Amino acid sequence: MDEKEFRVLIKHYFMKGKTPQETKEKLDKHYGDSAPRLEQFISGFKIFGVAIWAQATLNVLDALLRLLLQKSLIKSMIW
Repeated sequence: MDEKEFRVLIKHYFMKGKTPQETKEKLDKHYGDSAPRLEQFISGFKIFGVAIWAQATLNVLDALLRLLLQKSLIKSMIW
């Protein structure tokens, strides 16, 4: 199995709330020596965590921007 396919499995277990160690154990059980090293799981989990944090931050900023624009448009209509 290539690296991209393992990345999909790592993301799947990340989204299920598993730890890197639990994920490593499951993939070792199914894929044996061809499974990535634990360090790769840990870095993958960090990347997915940062991506989710960034998306949540963008959603909050987008909502704030929409609110500010609405307030601004309402003020311009009143004045």
